[in-house]
Amino acid sequence: MDWKKLFVSWDRGEIKPLYLFHGEEEFIKKEALMRMRNAILPKGLEALNESVLEGNVSADRIIEDAEMLPVMCDRRLVVVKDWAPLLSGRAKGKSGDGDILIKWLPNAPKTCTLLFYVYGRCAYNEKKSTKTRKAFYGKATEIPFYQLDDTTLRKWISQRVKKVGAQIDTNACNVLIATAGRDLSRLAEEVDKLASYAGKGNSISAKDVEAIVTPTIEGTVFNMIDSLTAGNFLNAEKYLLKLVNMGEKRTTILYMITRQMRHLSITRALIKNGASLQQVIDALSTEEYRMQDSVAQSLMKQARLLNKEPLERAYRECVDTDYAIKSGRWRNDEAALDRVMVLLNAWLK
Repeated sequence: MDWKKLFVSWDRGEIKPLYLFHGEEEFIKKEALMRMRNAILPKGLEALNESVLEGNVSADRIIEDAEMLPVMCDRRLVVVKDWAPLLSGRAKGKSGDGDILIKWLPNAPKTCTLLFYVYGRCAYNEKKSTKTRKAFYGKATEIPFYQLDDTTLRKWISQRVKKVGAQIDTNACNVLIATAGRDLSRLAEEVDKLASYAGKGNSISAKDVEAIVTPTIEGTVFNMIDSLTAGNFLNAEKYLLKLVNMGEKRTTILYMITRQMRHLSITRALIKNGASLQQVIDALSTEEYRMQDSVAQSLMKQARLLNKEPLERAYRECVDTDYAIKSGRWRNDEAALDRVMVLLNAWLK
């Protein structure tokens, strides 16, 4: 079940006994938690009917709180955040806790809804996960909160803009996403700021976005590489200076440049072999991150302008410089980054 169907089910009064929330889109996940509280807990009685537990809490404690009788309502809500036995690649928690909970679940009282709330993805892998984790996934109503696709994201922005009394066209939406990124918490702040700037009842333009919104480091690095491939070193240096003035560390900027070079190198190799957009997306996505269509399209457009050999050479230079800084061979971050910029300018244009 996705989160949109989840909200519809709650509107119908359909509440399951066991949920698992996970995924990188924290803004909607947090909203879903608030909606769940509103759907289950009577106003004024929230404190008496809700337990919020964290991390390495024992299965016995979870069971104890779940079996408490609700006060003047039909059910309690027990929220367990980042429970260790569910988190692949993180702390596993107390030995046997997962088995204890799985054995108890068939006998769980109908007077409680149990929500396991994970920050980020659980990175669940059916082949690699333990029997306990597989059993839990088989019993829980899993709701993944992944970053919105391009169409849904534009719709979300338009609805948000409308709520604050303004309007926005598709082009301005695209510029906003490219500038501010895909994190809804940040986008919500930027939309409110843009609506105030444009004025109630007015339309937000792409020029408004460019004038008001502070760009993300990812977007700025992309534009910087774009300038280098176009042979405009001066413009690339302006983007670099903008990042420095924003307070970004040069080591962080180098990391982001290296990441962009890696993506471009992989994309260029895939294009050479006739890969489709979906194949590029699949190759660059991980369990923790899914490459969006618009980002992959931009990468493909940028990669087509570059030759495979100098691009791979530029990527290796970024990796070597990053290692040299971390190992202490390069002690001057500013000089190291400037050197990388000069070399990229020579190889990418």
